[in-house]
Amino acid sequence: MFNILSPSDYTLIFMILVGCFTLIMSLYSYCYPDFSRTRNIKLNLLGFLVFLFIWFLLGLRPISYHFGDMGNYNVAFKLIKAGEDVFYGDLVFDSLIKFCANYLNAEAFFFICFTIYIFPFYFALKRIFKDFWIWPFVLIISLFSFYSFGVNGIRNGMATSLFLLGISFSGFSRWLIFFLSFSIHSSLILPIVGVILFNRFRNINYFFVGWCFCLLVSIFFPGLDGVFSATGLFDEKFTAYSNISTDMDGVGTVGFRLDFVIFSSLPIFIAYFYVYRRRELCSEYLELIAVYLTANAFWLLIIRIPFSNRFAYLSWFLYGVIVAYPLVKSTVVLRYSNRYFSILLSVLYLFSMTLM
Repeated sequence: MFNILSPSDYTLIFMILVGCFTLIMSLYSYCYPDFSRTRNIKLNLLGFLVFLFIWFLLGLRPISYHFGDMGNYNVAFKLIKAGEDVFYGDLVFDSLIKFCANYLNAEAFFFICFTIYIFPFYFALKRIFKDFWIWPFVLIISLFSFYSFGVNGIRNGMATSLFLLGISFSGFSRWLIFFLSFSIHSSLILPIVGVILFNRFRNINYFFVGWCFCLLVSIFFPGLDGVFSATGLFDEKFTAYSNISTDMDGVGTVGFRLDFVIFSSLPIFIAYFYVYRRRELCSEYLELIAVYLTANAFWLLIIRIPFSNRFAYLSWFLYGVIVAYPLVKSTVVLRYSNRYFSILLSVLYLFSMTLM
Protein backbone atom coordinates (compact mmCIF):
# COMPACT_ATOMS: atom_id res chain seq x y z
CA MET A 1 0.00 0.00 0.00
CA PHE A 2 2.69 2.44 1.03
CA ASN A 3 6.42 1.87 0.66
CA ILE A 4 7.06 3.34 4.11
CA LEU A 5 5.07 0.53 5.78
CA SER A 6 6.53 -2.88 6.57
CA PRO A 7 4.30 -5.99 6.58
CA SER A 8 4.19 -5.99 10.39
CA ASP A 9 2.90 -2.39 10.34
CA TYR A 10 -0.30 -3.57 8.64
CA THR A 11 -1.07 -5.89 11.54
CA LEU A 12 -0.41 -3.12 14.06
CA ILE A 13 -2.53 -0.56 12.21
CA PHE A 14 -5.38 -3.07 11.92
CA MET A 15 -5.22 -3.86 15.66
CA ILE A 16 -5.23 -0.16 16.60
CA LEU A 17 -8.09 0.63 14.22
CA VAL A 18 -10.24 -2.25 15.43
CA GLY A 19 -9.33 -1.50 19.05
CA CYS A 20 -10.52 2.10 18.75
CA PHE A 21 -13.69 1.08 16.90
CA THR A 22 -14.41 -1.64 19.45
CA LEU A 23 -13.94 0.82 22.33
CA ILE A 24 -16.35 3.33 20.77
CA MET A 25 -18.99 0.69 20.09
CA SER A 26 -18.57 -0.92 23.49
CA LEU A 27 -18.95 2.37 25.37
CA TYR A 28 -21.91 3.43 23.23
CA SER A 29 -23.63 0.08 23.75
CA TYR A 30 -23.07 0.13 27.50
CA CYS A 31 -24.44 3.65 27.98
CA TYR A 32 -27.85 3.10 26.38
CA PRO A 33 -30.68 1.16 28.04
CA ASP A 34 -31.34 -1.10 25.05
CA PHE A 35 -30.74 -1.44 21.34
CA SER A 36 -32.77 1.30 19.71
CA ARG A 37 -35.07 0.24 16.92
CA THR A 38 -34.10 3.44 15.13
CA ARG A 39 -30.78 3.24 13.33
CA ASN A 40 -27.95 5.50 14.39
CA ILE A 41 -26.78 7.14 11.18
CA LYS A 42 -23.48 8.37 12.65
CA LEU A 43 -22.54 4.92 13.93
CA ASN A 44 -23.46 3.31 10.62
CA LEU A 45 -21.34 5.86 8.76
CA LEU A 46 -18.42 5.22 11.11
CA GLY A 47 -18.80 1.48 10.57
CA PHE A 48 -18.84 1.90 6.80
CA LEU A 49 -15.70 4.05 6.91
CA VAL A 50 -13.97 1.38 9.03
CA PHE A 51 -15.11 -1.21 6.50
CA LEU A 52 -13.60 0.77 3.61
CA PHE A 53 -10.35 1.40 5.47
CA ILE A 54 -9.93 -2.31 6.25
CA TRP A 55 -10.70 -3.15 2.61
CA PHE A 56 -7.94 -0.92 1.29
CA LEU A 57 -5.47 -1.53 4.12
CA LEU A 58 -5.48 -5.32 3.93
CA GLY A 59 -6.50 -5.60 0.30
CA LEU A 60 -3.43 -3.61 -0.76
CA ARG A 61 -1.01 -5.20 1.72
CA PRO A 62 2.43 -6.15 0.38
CA ILE A 63 3.07 -9.73 -0.70
CA SER A 64 4.94 -11.37 2.14
CA TYR A 65 5.24 -14.59 4.13
CA HIS A 66 4.54 -12.40 7.15
CA PHE A 67 0.89 -12.96 6.19
CA GLY A 68 1.27 -16.75 6.19
CA ASP A 69 -0.07 -18.63 3.18
CA MET A 70 -0.08 -15.46 1.12
CA GLY A 71 3.54 -16.30 0.28
CA ASN A 72 2.60 -19.81 -0.87
CA TYR A 73 -0.21 -18.50 -3.06
CA ASN A 74 2.22 -16.01 -4.57
CA VAL A 75 4.61 -18.87 -5.47
CA ALA A 76 1.72 -20.69 -7.17
CA PHE A 77 0.75 -17.48 -8.98
CA LYS A 78 4.27 -17.09 -10.38
CA LEU A 79 4.36 -20.73 -11.51
CA ILE A 80 1.07 -20.33 -13.38
CA LYS A 81 2.30 -17.09 -14.92
CA ALA A 82 5.40 -18.96 -16.10
CA GLY A 83 3.19 -21.49 -17.88
CA GLU A 84 3.14 -24.33 -15.35
CA ASP A 85 0.00 -26.13 -14.27
CA VAL A 86 -0.95 -25.60 -10.64
CA PHE A 87 -4.25 -26.96 -9.37
CA TYR A 88 -5.87 -26.62 -5.96
CA GLY A 89 -8.73 -28.89 -6.98
CA ASP A 90 -11.44 -26.23 -6.58
CA LEU A 91 -12.94 -25.06 -9.86
CA VAL A 92 -13.72 -21.41 -9.13
CA PHE A 93 -10.47 -20.66 -7.29
CA ASP A 94 -8.37 -22.45 -9.93
CA SER A 95 -10.12 -20.41 -12.62
CA LEU A 96 -9.65 -17.18 -10.68
CA ILE A 97 -5.92 -17.58 -10.06
CA LYS A 98 -5.32 -18.72 -13.64
CA PHE A 99 -7.25 -15.75 -15.06
CA CYS A 100 -5.38 -13.28 -12.86
CA ALA A 101 -2.01 -14.86 -13.69
CA ASN A 102 -2.75 -14.49 -17.41
CA TYR A 103 -4.08 -10.93 -17.37
CA LEU A 104 -3.17 -9.25 -14.06
CA ASN A 105 -0.34 -9.05 -11.57
CA ALA A 106 -0.11 -10.70 -8.15
CA GLU A 107 -1.06 -7.53 -6.28
CA ALA A 108 -4.34 -7.31 -8.22
CA PHE A 109 -5.02 -10.99 -7.55
CA PHE A 110 -4.70 -10.60 -3.79
CA PHE A 111 -6.79 -7.44 -3.84
CA ILE A 112 -9.55 -9.33 -5.65
CA CYS A 113 -9.29 -12.18 -3.14
CA PHE A 114 -9.68 -9.83 -0.19
CA THR A 115 -12.56 -8.07 -1.92
CA ILE A 116 -14.33 -11.42 -2.31
CA TYR A 117 -13.63 -12.02 1.39
CA ILE A 118 -14.91 -8.77 2.89
CA PHE A 119 -17.79 -7.67 0.64
CA PRO A 120 -19.99 -10.77 1.04
CA PHE A 121 -19.65 -10.31 4.81
CA TYR A 122 -20.94 -6.76 4.47
CA PHE A 123 -23.85 -7.63 2.17
CA ALA A 124 -24.83 -10.66 4.27
CA LEU A 125 -24.95 -8.57 7.45
CA LYS A 126 -27.00 -5.90 5.67
CA ARG A 127 -29.47 -8.55 4.51
CA ILE A 128 -29.77 -10.27 7.89
CA PHE A 129 -29.60 -7.28 10.26
CA LYS A 130 -30.73 -4.46 7.97
CA ASP A 131 -29.83 -1.08 9.56
CA PHE A 132 -28.30 -2.79 12.59
CA TRP A 133 -25.54 -4.54 10.65
CA ILE A 134 -22.87 -2.57 12.49
CA TRP A 135 -23.26 -4.61 15.69
CA PRO A 136 -22.37 -8.04 14.27
CA PHE A 137 -19.78 -6.30 12.07
CA VAL A 138 -17.81 -4.94 15.04
CA LEU A 139 -17.98 -8.37 16.68
CA ILE A 140 -16.69 -10.11 13.56
CA ILE A 141 -13.72 -7.83 12.93
CA SER A 142 -12.76 -7.86 16.63
CA LEU A 143 -12.22 -11.64 16.52
CA PHE A 144 -8.72 -12.93 15.74
CA SER A 145 -10.11 -15.23 13.06
CA PHE A 146 -11.26 -12.33 10.84
CA TYR A 147 -7.74 -11.03 10.28
CA SER A 148 -6.17 -14.47 10.06
CA PHE A 149 -8.48 -15.81 7.38
CA GLY A 150 -8.38 -12.58 5.42
CA VAL A 151 -4.61 -12.54 4.95
CA ASN A 152 -3.51 -16.13 5.70
CA GLY A 153 -6.25 -18.72 5.13
CA ILE A 154 -7.29 -16.85 2.00
CA ARG A 155 -9.32 -19.51 0.19
CA ASN A 156 -11.09 -20.60 3.35
CA GLY A 157 -11.94 -17.00 4.17
CA MET A 158 -13.33 -16.27 0.71
CA ALA A 159 -15.44 -19.43 0.71
CA THR A 160 -16.95 -18.96 4.17
CA SER A 161 -17.75 -15.32 3.46
CA LEU A 162 -19.65 -16.34 0.34
CA PHE A 163 -21.44 -19.06 2.30
CA LEU A 164 -22.66 -16.49 4.84
CA LEU A 165 -24.01 -14.41 1.96
CA GLY A 166 -25.68 -17.51 0.54
CA ILE A 167 -27.43 -18.39 3.78
CA SER A 168 -29.07 -14.94 3.77
CA PHE A 169 -30.85 -15.90 0.54
CA SER A 170 -33.39 -18.60 -0.23
CA GLY A 171 -34.20 -20.81 -3.18
CA PHE A 172 -31.95 -21.10 -6.23
CA SER A 173 -29.79 -18.08 -5.35
CA ARG A 174 -28.83 -19.68 -2.04
CA TRP A 175 -27.65 -22.93 -3.60
CA LEU A 176 -25.84 -21.17 -6.42
CA ILE A 177 -23.80 -19.14 -3.92
CA PHE A 178 -23.21 -22.31 -1.87
CA PHE A 179 -21.84 -23.95 -5.01
CA LEU A 180 -19.50 -21.00 -5.61
CA SER A 181 -18.22 -21.16 -2.03
CA PHE A 182 -17.69 -24.93 -2.32
CA SER A 183 -15.83 -24.38 -5.60
CA ILE A 184 -13.42 -22.01 -3.86
CA HIS A 185 -12.73 -24.36 -0.93
CA SER A 186 -14.28 -27.83 -0.82
CA SER A 187 -14.27 -27.88 3.00
CA LEU A 188 -17.44 -25.78 2.78
CA ILE A 189 -19.26 -29.06 2.27
CA LEU A 190 -19.41 -29.23 6.08
CA PRO A 191 -21.57 -26.10 6.70
CA ILE A 192 -23.58 -26.98 3.58
CA VAL A 193 -24.32 -30.36 5.17
CA GLY A 194 -25.40 -28.42 8.27
CA VAL A 195 -27.97 -26.54 6.16
CA ILE A 196 -29.22 -29.77 4.59
CA LEU A 197 -29.53 -31.48 7.98
CA PHE A 198 -31.45 -28.54 9.43
CA ASN A 199 -33.88 -28.54 6.53
CA ARG A 200 -34.34 -32.30 6.95
CA PHE A 201 -34.51 -32.37 10.76
CA ARG A 202 -36.00 -29.09 11.95
CA ASN A 203 -35.65 -30.00 15.64
CA ILE A 204 -32.74 -27.97 17.02
CA ASN A 205 -32.48 -30.40 19.96
CA TYR A 206 -30.68 -32.90 17.72
CA PHE A 207 -27.90 -30.41 17.03
CA PHE A 208 -27.33 -29.44 20.65
CA VAL A 209 -27.24 -33.09 21.71
CA GLY A 210 -24.94 -33.97 18.80
CA TRP A 211 -22.49 -31.23 19.77
CA CYS A 212 -22.40 -32.37 23.41
CA PHE A 213 -21.89 -35.97 22.28
CA CYS A 214 -18.93 -34.98 20.06
CA LEU A 215 -17.40 -32.99 22.92
CA LEU A 216 -17.52 -36.05 25.19
CA VAL A 217 -16.12 -38.29 22.47
CA SER A 218 -13.27 -35.84 21.86
CA ILE A 219 -12.39 -35.79 25.57
CA PHE A 220 -12.53 -39.51 26.24
CA PHE A 221 -11.54 -40.94 22.84
CA PRO A 222 -8.62 -38.93 21.40
CA GLY A 223 -6.98 -39.91 18.14
CA LEU A 224 -10.08 -39.81 15.96
CA ASP A 225 -8.20 -37.82 13.31
CA GLY A 226 -6.38 -41.01 12.36
CA VAL A 227 -9.67 -42.87 12.09
CA PHE A 228 -11.14 -40.19 9.83
CA SER A 229 -8.01 -40.17 7.68
CA ALA A 230 -8.06 -43.96 7.32
CA THR A 231 -11.64 -44.01 6.03
CA GLY A 232 -10.55 -42.29 2.79
CA LEU A 233 -13.62 -40.06 2.90
CA PHE A 234 -11.57 -36.88 3.25
CA ASP A 235 -9.24 -35.14 0.83
CA GLU A 236 -5.46 -35.36 0.69
CA LYS A 237 -5.03 -32.10 2.59
CA PHE A 238 -6.84 -33.48 5.64
CA THR A 239 -4.63 -36.58 5.53
CA ALA A 240 -1.56 -34.37 5.23
CA TYR A 241 -2.58 -32.35 8.30
CA SER A 242 -3.10 -35.59 10.23
CA ASN A 243 0.40 -36.79 9.36
CA ILE A 244 2.28 -33.56 10.11
CA SER A 245 4.83 -33.92 12.86
CA THR A 246 3.98 -31.78 15.88
CA ASP A 247 7.70 -30.98 16.21
CA MET A 248 7.80 -29.04 12.94
CA ASP A 249 8.34 -25.29 13.03
CA GLY A 250 5.20 -23.23 12.59
CA VAL A 251 2.79 -25.93 13.74
CA GLY A 252 2.08 -24.14 16.99
CA THR A 253 0.27 -25.58 19.98
CA VAL A 254 -1.27 -28.96 19.22
CA GLY A 255 -3.66 -30.90 21.41
CA PHE A 256 -6.98 -30.40 23.15
CA ARG A 257 -7.21 -26.60 23.22
CA LEU A 258 -9.41 -25.89 26.22
CA ASP A 259 -9.23 -22.15 25.54
CA PHE A 260 -10.57 -22.67 22.01
CA VAL A 261 -13.29 -25.01 23.28
CA ILE A 262 -14.44 -22.40 25.81
CA PHE A 263 -14.25 -19.74 23.09
CA SER A 264 -16.36 -21.91 20.76
CA SER A 265 -18.87 -22.65 23.52
CA LEU A 266 -19.85 -19.04 24.18
CA PRO A 267 -22.27 -18.62 21.22
CA ILE A 268 -23.66 -22.08 22.04
CA PHE A 269 -24.45 -21.06 25.63
CA ILE A 270 -26.07 -17.85 24.39
CA ALA A 271 -28.09 -19.79 21.81
CA TYR A 272 -29.15 -22.33 24.44
CA PHE A 273 -30.37 -19.55 26.76
CA TYR A 274 -32.39 -17.84 24.05
CA VAL A 275 -33.84 -21.00 22.53
CA TYR A 276 -34.77 -22.87 25.70
CA ARG A 277 -35.23 -20.12 28.29
CA ARG A 278 -36.44 -17.18 26.21
CA ARG A 279 -38.14 -19.30 23.50
CA GLU A 280 -36.48 -17.53 20.57
CA LEU A 281 -37.56 -19.88 17.77
CA CYS A 282 -36.94 -17.75 14.68
CA SER A 283 -36.17 -20.16 11.84
CA GLU A 284 -33.35 -17.96 10.51
CA TYR A 285 -31.61 -17.96 13.88
CA LEU A 286 -32.14 -21.70 14.42
CA GLU A 287 -30.59 -22.47 11.04
CA LEU A 288 -27.49 -20.42 11.85
CA ILE A 289 -27.18 -22.27 15.17
CA ALA A 290 -27.58 -25.65 13.45
CA VAL A 291 -24.81 -24.89 10.94
CA TYR A 292 -22.51 -23.64 13.69
CA LEU A 293 -23.12 -26.71 15.87
CA THR A 294 -22.60 -29.10 12.95
CA ALA A 295 -19.28 -27.61 11.85
CA ASN A 296 -18.00 -27.06 15.39
CA ALA A 297 -18.89 -30.62 16.41
CA PHE A 298 -16.73 -31.99 13.60
CA TRP A 299 -13.85 -29.76 14.68
CA LEU A 300 -14.11 -31.15 18.23
CA LEU A 301 -13.55 -34.64 16.86
CA ILE A 302 -10.30 -33.68 15.10
CA ILE A 303 -9.17 -30.94 17.48
CA ARG A 304 -5.79 -32.55 18.16
CA ILE A 305 -4.46 -32.47 14.60
CA PRO A 306 -2.06 -29.68 13.51
CA PHE A 307 -3.76 -26.61 12.04
CA SER A 308 -7.17 -27.76 13.32
CA ASN A 309 -8.05 -24.05 13.65
CA ARG A 310 -8.64 -24.11 9.89
CA PHE A 311 -11.46 -26.58 10.46
CA ALA A 312 -12.67 -24.60 13.47
CA TYR A 313 -13.11 -21.58 11.20
CA LEU A 314 -15.86 -23.48 9.37
CA SER A 315 -17.94 -22.62 12.43
CA TRP A 316 -16.12 -19.53 13.75
CA PHE A 317 -17.00 -17.44 10.71
CA LEU A 318 -20.58 -17.45 12.08
CA TYR A 319 -19.44 -16.51 15.59
CA GLY A 320 -20.21 -12.79 15.53
CA VAL A 321 -23.56 -13.32 13.80
CA ILE A 322 -24.78 -15.90 16.32
CA VAL A 323 -23.66 -13.85 19.33
CA ALA A 324 -25.19 -10.62 18.01
CA TYR A 325 -28.44 -12.02 16.61
CA PRO A 326 -30.44 -12.59 19.82
CA LEU A 327 -29.06 -9.50 21.56
CA VAL A 328 -29.68 -7.14 18.65
CA LYS A 329 -32.42 -8.61 16.47
CA SER A 330 -34.50 -10.86 18.69
CA THR A 331 -38.10 -9.85 19.40
CA VAL A 332 -37.63 -11.44 22.82
CA VAL A 333 -36.30 -8.39 24.64
CA LEU A 334 -33.73 -9.07 27.35
CA ARG A 335 -33.22 -6.34 29.92
CA TYR A 336 -29.71 -4.83 29.75
CA SER A 337 -28.96 -6.69 26.52
CA ASN A 338 -26.89 -3.66 25.46
CA ARG A 339 -24.62 -4.07 28.48
CA TYR A 340 -24.22 -7.79 27.92
CA PHE A 341 -23.24 -7.01 24.34
CA SER A 342 -20.73 -4.39 25.50
CA ILE A 343 -19.10 -6.79 27.94
CA LEU A 344 -18.98 -9.63 25.41
CA LEU A 345 -17.45 -7.38 22.75
CA SER A 346 -14.73 -6.16 25.13
CA VAL A 347 -13.86 -9.63 26.42
CA LEU A 348 -13.74 -11.20 22.95
CA TYR A 349 -11.52 -8.40 21.63
CA LEU A 350 -9.08 -8.74 24.53
CA PHE A 351 -8.99 -12.52 24.09
CA SER A 352 -8.38 -12.14 20.36
CA MET A 353 -5.51 -9.72 20.88
CA THR A 354 -3.64 -12.37 22.89
CA LEU A 355 -3.73 -14.64 19.81
CA MET A 356 -2.74 -12.16 17.09
